[in-house]
Amino acid sequence: MHSSSSEEDTPDDSYSHSHSSDSEGADVTQKQPAPVTEPSLPLQWHSWCALIVDDGLLGGKELGLPTDIRYQLIVRHTSGHPTWLSFIIEFPRGRQGEEDGFGTVYYINPRRHRRPMPSLFHRIEAKFCLGRLVHAVKPIEPALVKSLPEGGSKFSVFEIDLQNGPDPRVLDFGMPFDNPGHPSDGWVNHSQPIIGNHTLLDVLSQRTFRFVVDSPVEDIPKSFVPEYTLPPFCYPYGTDHSWNLVRYYKMLS
Repeated sequence: MHSSSSEEDTPDDSYSHSHSSDSEGADVTQKQPAPVTEPSLPLQWHSWCALIVDDGLLGGKELGLPTDIRYQLIVRHTSGHPTWLSFIIEFPRGRQGEEDGFGTVYYINPRRHRRPMPSLFHRIEAKFCLGRLVHAVKPIEPALVKSLPEGGSKFSVFEIDLQNGPDPRVLDFGMPFDNPGHPSDGWVNHSQPIIGNHTLLDVLSQRTFRFVVDSPVEDIPKSFVPEYTLPPFCYPYGTDHSWNLVRYYKMLS
């Protein structure tokens, strides 16, 4: 099943109906209880981006920069789970990966496909707990304007500071990757500098991350709304687990 990338993922607010026949053969429609409704929250924020390191840019293929490396920022609100800000790096995979024994990587994009699809990119994802960081949106810096198309007019700087919060959770760093002849092979497999003297590990180990995003300054607060985060899931049993039948009955009533 395919859908437009601009299509909103909204909770299903329709009722579920089931049909059965009684003993006299009449068709009976039973209306099931309405699903539990949740606050009307933005389910996802997405922006293609480039990472600012010193005075240079990493990635930015979708911004029109001369590179085949894709960077993106995504926020997902999922009921029962903490809300994360994901920073995703995508390196192109080698064309001979299957023949060379590296297999094929599959990825499920729930907004577009309902089944695994082959991926042309090797993905590394850093996840930041949204409630434990500070973010700021700033106008594009003059030093970066010359590197951006259209004079940087449609871009802005998105900055996140981890301060004393936890380190990001990094997924798929160190997974097998093969793209001989491409610079990313050295960055991923041999810890060669990816920009200046910084390796990929150095980039992911920062405490402050600065991105060029493909939105003007005034548009980001309309879509990136960190205050609307869902609470983490927890069972409604509290932390007192001593033997108390009265309390148990109250929980189950």
